[in-house]
Amino acid sequence: MTVSGIVLGGDVDPNGNSLPDKILRARRVIVPAEVMPVGQVDDTGSRKRILRRISVLSGRLISGDGSGDNVVDETEQRHIIVIPPGTGNLDNKCVIHGIALDESVSVAPRSLTGGGDCTVLHLTTTMNGSDEETTHHGILERAAQSLIEAANRKSRVEEVYHISFSYAHVSHPGPSKQPLVRGLIACHRGGQSITLESAFHRAKE
Repeated sequence: MTVSGIVLGGDVDPNGNSLPDKILRARRVIVPAEVMPVGQVDDTGSRKRILRRISVLSGRLISGDGSGDNVVDETEQRHIIVIPPGTGNLDNKCVIHGIALDESVSVAPRSLTGGGDCTVLHLTTTMNGSDEETTHHGILERAAQSLIEAANRKSRVEEVYHISFSYAHVSHPGPSKQPLVRGLIACHRGGQSITLESAFHRAKE
């Protein structure tokens, strides 16, 4: 078999009616190795899991005081957050990476009921595969609440929705096996990263 493209489905119109599937033609398709059938990719190496929490917040998560080196652009929320291991009572063994974005990058609602700004907060951390996953989801929850509490000192911020999930990560993958479908390239994730640069390098390889 040979790759011929990607099928995109599940879109709906403003009235909630399903739209026809879209087909993107391509001779090569790059997919995460984790979605490949068992046995198609060599997964030797220490297994870990990447955990993520995505929150929609009502209000601005980070506001400046308008003085000194702490001046923050009050018109946009485009911030990178780094929480070192062992911070406060979070009990985080690994660094927590965060990204806060607003509607200026078309990823957050313009406003919620009653008006006001919205912020989308992404939090990411890493855990050993043998650890209890619910414990680490709790770490990200405490991290989110800590950021919200800090924001509430200057303005009203609430978490109106969130979703948490995780996926397996192979730290030191072996060489990929020949896929059953020609043109289908399995690319291992580069681990926890606050940028997409490693993904581009892996895709070029």
